Amino acid sequence: MPHQNPRSFVLTVFEGSRTSGEATWEEEGTGADWQKLEALRLPGFDGRVHLPLSGFWPAAFADCSPRFEQQIEGLETIVKFGNTQQLRTLYTVVFEATYETNGDK
Repeated sequence: MPHQNPRSFVLTVFEGSRTSGEATWEEEGTGADWQKLEALRLPGFDGRVHLPLSGFWPAAFADCSPRFEQQIEGLETIVKFGNTQQLRTLYTVVFEATYETNGDK
């Protein structure tokens, strides 16, 4: 858990190792809104990709940096020719936040 919630933030997800250009998913929030984002469901090859964020948040809040990025593997279960397969797709998650400083009210 973070020591301080951000004043505002933008969470952006890019497919692969990119950190700019067209995003796969983006969400803006304030304060503790990030707590609603334990995992994301993204469009996939044949359904939905599950992107877990539980391990992302402790690192994102470790030092209250204004920007943090991490690569996370998304998982999608598909059925192809009667066989169930697990597709793994790499995503880069970028967290940009502003925090209150001691002089802010």
